[in-house]
Amino acid sequence: MLRLLRRSRNSMSDEESDALDASQLLGSSDTAADESPSAATIDSRRESRRSHFVFLGIILAAAVLVLVVGLSVGLSSVGGGRSSDPMTRAEDLLAEYPVIDGHNDLAYELRANFKNQLGDIDLLKNTSGQYGVAWQTDIPRLRAGHVGGQFWSAYMGCGEPHREDATRTFLDQMDVIKRFVQNYTSTFLWATTSKDMELAVPANKIASLIGVEGGHAISSSLGTLRQLYELGARYMTLTHTCNTPWAHSSTDTTSNGLTDFGRRVVLEMNRLGMLVDISHVNNYTMSDVLATSKAPVIFSHSSAYALCNNSRNVPDNILMKMPANGGVVMVNFYPGFINCSSTASLEQVADHIDHICSVAGVDHIGIGADYDGIDRVPYGLEDVSKYPALFAELLRRGYSDSDVAKVARLNIIRVFQEAEEFVGKVIGTQMMKTAKVEVTRMVLHPHVLKVSSIRHTDGRSLYIPPAFSQYVKRRKKYLCHDPESSCRVGDLVMIRSCQPLNKRKHFTVAEILDLSPAHRAEIEREQGRLGELEGTPGTTEGSSS
Repeated sequence: MLRLLRRSRNSMSDEESDALDASQLLGSSDTAADESPSAATIDSRRESRRSHFVFLGIILAAAVLVLVVGLSVGLSSVGGGRSSDPMTRAEDLLAEYPVIDGHNDLAYELRANFKNQLGDIDLLKNTSGQYGVAWQTDIPRLRAGHVGGQFWSAYMGCGEPHREDATRTFLDQMDVIKRFVQNYTSTFLWATTSKDMELAVPANKIASLIGVEGGHAISSSLGTLRQLYELGARYMTLTHTCNTPWAHSSTDTTSNGLTDFGRRVVLEMNRLGMLVDISHVNNYTMSDVLATSKAPVIFSHSSAYALCNNSRNVPDNILMKMPANGGVVMVNFYPGFINCSSTASLEQVADHIDHICSVAGVDHIGIGADYDGIDRVPYGLEDVSKYPALFAELLRRGYSDSDVAKVARLNIIRVFQEAEEFVGKVIGTQMMKTAKVEVTRMVLHPHVLKVSSIRHTDGRSLYIPPAFSQYVKRRKKYLCHDPESSCRVGDLVMIRSCQPLNKRKHFTVAEILDLSPAHRAEIEREQGRLGELEGTPGTTEGSSS
């Protein structure tokens, strides 16, 4: 500042300098006679000083601007004040945005190795190499991996003996998940909503949710599906490695996808707010689900088919549909799905994330490692403690802090929130309701009616596409599909697949939705009787009460 003032003084003209010196040497009484020349000199000096102060202001403003820009650049270069070291930065980010993983099979290991006897294992200790099992999950390693949420898988293989007891086994698996959550309440928080997932973070707990792995769990019953939801299941994988009667697995190379009943399963899951998981299904089922579902779907543990052409992975044509649906692909770590071999690396897992990001976008990626459901793991991702190493690799590849937060947890929370928006909502297409109708077409068997169209007694005609045609018992109460109607949950009543068994004169009721007790009792009596169909072909009227 002194230098600037000296420079200002030196820049004055000789006349101004002389005048200034004279005024300093002479007293005010001595200069009274020269008042007019002194006034001009003073004005000139004031103008000069004004210009110098403006110049100084500009210099100071520029200095402040340079300082601010420098600080902002410095902060952005280390991620908003975080370390520039990728691993340290990943640890810091995951402390704020802990991982929510879409699939862990710890419950299956407890069933397979301990028959669900939780007293035989202590999850507070590092279980690696203990109990004769290569465990990949325990509480110390979950903490080290910054896991803040986990969908625990309730699983029974669809090819296991006694598959007719599948529903009971799934209930046992859900029970053991609830019990170990209750046994370690300082670590786990039972969660059934997206809000619960968020509340776990300030509580420093791991939000624990249940995913049912395999549609065979419901035994083709929507009532069972609803009860699994009531007990805490928040997603269901539509198939495992076997087809269900209504959806086709990734092991099925045919062009079959969802059946009509499969579409009803998807829509009922939408209504419940239950996530539809399409890992394990074939490409045709994937497409059918995306065309049917009103809510975002998930792949709870799948990777990119373009990098490993395993049918368990997601092809690009499906990835391209994810933005429109809003769903998320949660990347699996199994080497057979990552590298199509028995080995893989952390970097190759990151390659799958890169690919999904390039095709679907970073808003549609998550993590579904499948720990304790896989017998081989990638180098660098040996257990649940290794998540920070993967996110450090993403940071090295240029992913932003925001991207990391999305992949770690925010994407799956968003999907869950959007699915919850459909809870209880009416979905007008492909729903069933009772109707007083007159059969207008019927053929096939002397004692069986095939209904291909119906007409309300008020004269309004409705067309039933051939795919929805049903066989119904003559001269009995029955229900028809009305694709144009929307109705309340309480109105949903349907008898599905009423058809002759082995071309005999018998029928069965395969599905009943929300019947009143009186109607249910009547239908169950008819089921138990399996009586012969009566009557001869002709126009028949049926009514519902």
